[in-house]
Amino acid sequence: MWSEVTGMRPAPTAAGVVDRVYFVNKINAAGTIYIGEGERGADREQVVVRYTDGVPEVVISHRLSDGFFVTGMSDDGTVLVGMRELGPLNIPSVWVDGQGVFALSDYLALNGVVRPAGATLNRVTSISADGRSFGGQLRYQGAFPGFVATIPVPGVAVVFGIAIGGWGACRRRRTLPATSCGLSEGLS
Repeated sequence: MWSEVTGMRPAPTAAGVVDRVYFVNKINAAGTIYIGEGERGADREQVVVRYTDGVPEVVISHRLSDGFFVTGMSDDGTVLVGMRELGPLNIPSVWVDGQGVFALSDYLALNGVVRPAGATLNRVTSISADGRSFGGQLRYQGAFPGFVATIPVPGVAVVFGIAIGGWGACRRRRTLPATSCGLSEGLS
C-alpha cells in the first residue's frame, strides 16, 4: 500500500486472520477496498483477504491443493471473480458476500443469463464496478471467443413481462372495458 502520507508499506497482517500476504491484486477506485491473497496458520491455509480501510477479513479459505485466484472485484468489494482450482479442474467462479462461491455458469443461470447452446465458460477475467457484468473467454464451436455477460437489473424483466401480458389480455378480450386495461378509449 502507498499513500502520500505513509509511503509504500506492506499489506497488513492480523493474527488468526492472515499471517502472510503474497500480493494485492485488486483495488477499488477510491483505494479503500482491496483484495490480497496469502496464508495463515501452521498448516499454511490459503486465504483470499478483503481489506476495507486497511482492516483484513478472510472471505475465502481453501486447502493448499485447491485455490481461488481472483481476477476481478466489484468496486464495493462484495463480488469477486476468478478461477477456482479443484484438483486438476479450473472453474470460472464468482464469490458473493454473504452467499459464498459459485461456478460462474451456475451463478449467471440463477440470475437469468442464458449462454449460447454448446458454449462453456473457459475463464473469467473481469467484472464491472457494479458487479453485474462479467468478461472472459468461452469455448464455443471450436474457438475461444471473448464474452461479456450482464445480469439483468432485478424486476425489469418481470415488470416488462407483466406489462406485455396485461396488454395481450386486453387485445384478446375485446369486450373488456377500456379502464381495465389502463386505456382511455375502448378497443375496436
